[in-house]
Amino acid sequence: MVETLAPRLCSAIALLIVVLGAPQARATLTLYNNNCVSCHSSAITTCDGCHAHGVHSSSAKNDINLTGTTDKVSYAPGSPVKVTVNAGYRTDWVRVVLFDQNLKELARSSCPGGAGGCTTSVVPVTLTAPAPATPGTYIWAVAWYGNNFDIAGASFGSGTSSSLKVGFFSADVNNPNHGYQTVALPAFSVSAASAPAIVLNPTSLDFQTVAIGGSKTLSTQVQSASTVPLSVTGISSCAGTPGSVTWTPPAPLTVAAGGSVTLRVTFAPTAAGALPAGACLAIASNDPAKPTVKLGVSGTAAGTAGPALLLEPASLDFQSVVIGAPRKLTTQVHNAGGAALDLTSIALCSGTPTTIGWTPSAPASLAPGASLTLNVFYTPAAADALPAGSCLVIASNDPANASARLSVSGAGSSGFTFEPPIGCSSGGSTGNFVGLAALLSLVARRRSRRARTLPTSFGILHVSAAATPDVVGSGRAGCAYKRALR
Repeated sequence: MVETLAPRLCSAIALLIVVLGAPQARATLTLYNNNCVSCHSSAITTCDGCHAHGVHSSSAKNDINLTGTTDKVSYAPGSPVKVTVNAGYRTDWVRVVLFDQNLKELARSSCPGGAGGCTTSVVPVTLTAPAPATPGTYIWAVAWYGNNFDIAGASFGSGTSSSLKVGFFSADVNNPNHGYQTVALPAFSVSAASAPAIVLNPTSLDFQTVAIGGSKTLSTQVQSASTVPLSVTGISSCAGTPGSVTWTPPAPLTVAAGGSVTLRVTFAPTAAGALPAGACLAIASNDPAKPTVKLGVSGTAAGTAGPALLLEPASLDFQSVVIGAPRKLTTQVHNAGGAALDLTSIALCSGTPTTIGWTPSAPASLAPGASLTLNVFYTPAAADALPAGSCLVIASNDPANASARLSVSGAGSSGFTFEPPIGCSSGGSTGNFVGLAALLSLVARRRSRRARTLPTSFGILHVSAAATPDVVGSGRAGCAYKRALR
């Protein structure tokens, strides 16, 4: 027992000697208590506030490691200049001061009341001040401020000075034993304030040839060639430019400094002929040198002497439709030609079931540039898809497209959809769901000709009026049936 305790006791005594004999910690505390507590809190001590620790990289005190850096190298007049200051080899609070080119104080990091102890005054410290209003190159300075105790053998950089001077230590005549160690910041520049500037790239759009009834979209970049944002206040058609030329996005809009916005322009002619000479879009902005710029547009609408049938869209997808419940989609039958278009018949393509219907019926006549809305209905009789190639054939006097085809697709549905409850999904292991099968059987016996929505412990079961409950879903095991339909 004694033999085991002896080594531990010796270790504890050795540790106590080390702690009690730490001369640097005791000296620092003694220094602070003897010289600083009369002005500062006795509960808050600092090492960086002492020249020996606050401006040197080590206890050798043979260098000055006080540095400051700006966040940018160039600023607009009056914009924020952020300066980050590092110094010393301790981590306690310290006062840092930012000076302008004339060594006039701009900002300081001192805590409220100047007593120190706040976290905002611990290096690295960031100070902010507005850039000068006059363009030019500037060299600001930063300074560590503190007491000059324990300075024996310490470096003062370029030396000492009776007044503030970059690179020197300057005593504070209003506060004995205190002073500034000052260093210069890297030079930065202030540029003349930029004005908004607009650039179009490209400056004109050529749509070449576009078929009547068709469309083509081209784009240009609206660029801000400045260090400030560009405000586009208006976009409009120039005089004589037809309404077949449209654009997106509309104004007003803002282009970030140095950025761009894509302006999309569409030419959708309804009559044959070229866009008039000088057709353009007028773009107004806050660019003082060019308050309005013009985007030139050119192109030709190609028409035919005879009729020309165009379907928009050329196909219809009904997707999933409940059995017995018709769904309607529409297409536009457009005459893109230069003569009347006569629709002589509309019929089902070979193999297309009679579950597809339409209105109006032919015959019908369309003037050049006119359109007819064709309503197409799908009323599935079974839970299967329309055959591949299902369509309507539209016969007309269009010499190039006498039998235009409108493709149709879709599928019939039994009308059952199952929404699992929260916490259950259709994924995971497959459950038995015997209770759900019983529920479906009960629905088959009791249901009326109305659609019903049935809450179950499985979730929600939607049943259409025309549906037959012959489908049992599956879900995660453990979502057990808990109550029967009453």
